Amino acid sequence: MKYLSKEWLEAVREKANADTGYLKKTRGLTVMFQLLTTDVPGGVDKLSTWNVERGKIKSITLEEKPAPSDWRTTPVDLSKYLLRGTAPYQTFCALHRKEFPFVQAMTKGFKVDGDMMKITSKVAEFVHLLEFQANVPAEY
Repeated sequence: MKYLSKEWLEAVREKANADTGYLKKTRGLTVMFQLLTTDVPGGVDKLSTWNVERGKIKSITLEEKPAPSDWRTTPVDLSKYLLRGTAPYQTFCALHRKEFPFVQAMTKGFKVDGDMMKITSKVAEFVHLLEFQANVPAEY
């Protein structure tokens, strides 16, 4: 499966929702957030929107626009989403391959937009989610 494709995101959702260990670690995570991946091969930006309830991934939607898209400059709607994480495709790939821990991602071009006080209270659960998705195989 191609990394960040609809099929891959659906596999992440299915595997996460069936994994009791993951669900136990993320049971405090009820949130909607977005991930913007820039400069994806094929000349596009991809925006995924995640709806998570008590750790269970209710849905993930995926949209594409030619790069550079207006998503890069459009502010995140903080009345709807806790955050938007933005990074180049290569940074997301490196996170997926576990080349560095998430806490180091900020030095690799990962940017977070949102209320940092609210986000900080959910960091552990977000890290568990990112670590879990890294275990879903993908082709780049």
